[in-house]
Amino acid sequence: GLLASANRPASAGLAFGLLGFKPQMGLLAPVALAAAGRWRAFVFSALALLALIAVSVALFGLGPWRGFFTVTQPLMTRILNAPYGQGYHAFAITVFAFARSLGAGLGLAYLVQGAVSLVVLLITVRLWRAPVRDAGLRVAAMGPLALLATPYGFAYDLAIITLTTVGYGDVSPNTWMGKVISVITAFLGVCTVAMLTGIVASAFSNQLARRRVIFENQLRIAMEDGEISDNEQFHLESLKEEFNLSDEQVEALMAKVGKELNK
Repeated sequence: GLLASANRPASAGLAFGLLGFKPQMGLLAPVALAAAGRWRAFVFSALALLALIAVSVALFGLGPWRGFFTVTQPLMTRILNAPYGQGYHAFAITVFAFARSLGAGLGLAYLVQGAVSLVVLLITVRLWRAPVRDAGLRVAAMGPLALLATPYGFAYDLAIITLTTVGYGDVSPNTWMGKVISVITAFLGVCTVAMLTGIVASAFSNQLARRRVIFENQLRIAMEDGEISDNEQFHLESLKEEFNLSDEQVEALMAKVGKELNK
């Protein structure tokens, strides 16, 4: 997209629009386009993204979007803010995760990530304002910069970058047929990873739901006699820690079970 933004803004806009399925990987794209003064590509990117949103609404309705803001986004926030040491933290590749692995608290980790993101932002502006001889070098630098700019990134995001790298550092296609095949290959690679990511995310969501059900059942058993004993309280606290449930989630479950038992 960045390579094409100077001479083929429509094609670049379509590429950046497709990046909307992984927005944290495209945080620096509008910054680079604005710094380089490539406003046509900037506008085409916004139009492509809006068009894809409109197509998704036309095909699937507003349900998936409501689910994204009410289910997926809060889930991603809980994953990001969970106490360090969860199994998936072993695959985190961001500055935020690195800071937490060193023992930094949530606030300090966000502060460190914010400082690094600001530096990356300034580097991106400088990189795309200054004239360069090798445009490929400038584009290649955006891969690691994109990962440094976001607090949410895991090892599978590296596959996205690798699968769509068909320019600098690889054999670059010269004929129109080669370019078409490269685009199709990159697109199919992204689709494959997207499907696998969706399967993993769905399984993770189901696992969280299963844990909530288990905790709710244990809570119902403890509250049936109208009083929670010390042993039951200890057991519930242990489950809360094991399942990584917040105080708000436990309070909501207690209110729900209490209403059911009082009927």
